[in-house]
Amino acid sequence: MKKVTTATRTVSATPLSTHDVTPVRSVFKGRYILVIDAGWVLLAEGVELSPDSSIEEGRVTYIARDASVIREWGTTAGLGEIALNGPTNNTVLDPCGNPHVPASRLLMLIPCTY
Repeated sequence: MKKVTTATRTVSATPLSTHDVTPVRSVFKGRYILVIDAGWVLLAEGVELSPDSSIEEGRVTYIARDASVIREWGTTAGLGEIALNGPTNNTVLDPCGNPHVPASRLLMLIPCTY
């Protein structure tokens, strides 16, 4: 047990060994719009944590499953319209498989309800 003193109080904490941590594979089921830096926008059928991710090393990557780049939104009400109602007849989607997206590049994750 280790005592840690902060500016306001002293607390006791037991450090975890690497054997105490069970890896968890984070999965977001359903459709999502991923807004990524540099102007990339993806529509994915699910998002999960890559098995190559290492939170301890600060390397976290997501896999966008069955994704498409949204090249042209084709909406009158932005990405929210696609999230709520699905792609329009004017939306242009370019299938791109299962791209890996570094968490540091992910700006927003929008759940789709259609």
